[in-house]
Amino acid sequence: EKYTFNFGYQYISLPKYELSICSKLVCTLILLQGTDYQNLTKITHHLLQNIMHNSSSSSIITNWILRCLWLAMLGFSCLLVIITMAYFSFRTDINFLLAKKDFVKDEIWMTVFYFHISSSIICLSTGAFQFVSSLRKEPWIKWHRILGKMYVFSILFFAAPTGAYMAVFANGGFGTQLGFIILSVLWFVSTYIALQAILEKDIQSHKKWMVRSYALTFSAVTLRLWMPILSGYFGVDSDLTVVITAWINWIPNLLIGELILIFFPKNI
Repeated sequence: EKYTFNFGYQYISLPKYELSICSKLVCTLILLQGTDYQNLTKITHHLLQNIMHNSSSSSIITNWILRCLWLAMLGFSCLLVIITMAYFSFRTDINFLLAKKDFVKDEIWMTVFYFHISSSIICLSTGAFQFVSSLRKEPWIKWHRILGKMYVFSILFFAAPTGAYMAVFANGGFGTQLGFIILSVLWFVSTYIALQAILEKDIQSHKKWMVRSYALTFSAVTLRLWMPILSGYFGVDSDLTVVITAWINWIPNLLIGELILIFFPKNI
């Protein structure tokens, strides 16, 4: 929504969220002693044009940064999906399963493991596209809804519950287990609240909780980024690395998500 100002010789339209800034500037100018109407109009007009110019420039930069961030997230998500596909060879001597030799013969644990990675592939693949603004408009909005249902269903019924189950058997002891259990609970809760919000037609709340939900979904990627950084680059002990990554794989993600909601709410 925009408001239009008439300065006699030119019209200026400004978005609603900038109106409060303009009104404060105009009120300040009115209080200035000895400023006649003609000069007041010129000064106000100049200020409004500067606001429009700065707003447009900052908006372009913000959009560019957020798009780069989105592309990076999509790229890492696709890479992880490709890596995860190796588990469907059903070999037990690869990657993560090498550290789970005590569980690979447990049918229940292995079943839960495959449900977890399968559902995680779905929510990683579909979640990123929920933030594509063009998919939230006609004629593509039906795809936004289809992908959204796949994302929510995969988390609430499979990814989060199986993640909580696997967290109980995580390496590293209680500290690691607690970190992953809290992650699974927050993942489930944030996704459920996002679902409830859209069912109640509360779009703004839905967007906010989807940001939080996907920040936790993306922990699957950041977990695998932090492991080599801590153990390889910083030389942290492998046992300690397991404990630390159980927490830093999702806490910074949530913090970044909250910062985006605070500083760039209109770009979501």
